[in-house]
Amino acid sequence: ANGETIDGVLIKDGQVDGVDVSTLGSDTNDFDLLATTDGTSGGHSTITYSNLLDKTVYNSFQLVIHGFRVTSGGAHIRVAMLDSSDNVITGTYTMGYRYTQVNGSNHSAGSTRSASDYWYLFGNTGNNGDTHNCIMNIFPEDDIYHNNQIDFIFTNTSGGNTYHYSGMMLAPASATAFKGIKLYASAGNLDITQVSLYGRKH
Repeated sequence: ANGETIDGVLIKDGQVDGVDVSTLGSDTNDFDLLATTDGTSGGHSTITYSNLLDKTVYNSFQLVIHGFRVTSGGAHIRVAMLDSSDNVITGTYTMGYRYTQVNGSNHSAGSTRSASDYWYLFGNTGNNGDTHNCIMNIFPEDDIYHNNQIDFIFTNTSGGNTYHYSGMMLAPASATAFKGIKLYASAGNLDITQVSLYGRKH
């Protein structure tokens, strides 16, 4: 067969201009968009992604949060892991981090913090007009210690100063599988531009 030429592009025998595309499909994609949430007037009371952290399909996940803040001054954003019934995995949530002020001299050599039943993201207390951006790499529970590990990078501007945070978050050890993730504010709502959850197969 001679194939078909469309707008100067030859399509023939599963190839496009000599490039094999015969195996392209959803089952060969290593990076899948699982869910996305856009901003809404007044913000969201919670953002919950249920039963999407399936380690039989994906070996890690990425949560990308763009342009978010709390609607109540002095509040902070909380993050919790969920089981298959959307119940919060309870216990101590621990975070280790360091930060650098990009346009100044403030910095941290390293700090830790913990709370019961949730993480709270550093930099979200204070002026509720500040906006933030965050990327979290979520590594599913291992079969020995049964905990989730998350590394993150985080940027925010507060009072005209810009900060960069990086660190790790550790969920409580649990024999219950982690299947979902929930974001909410300690007071008020979450005002966001967009939140997206991705799954990575390799």
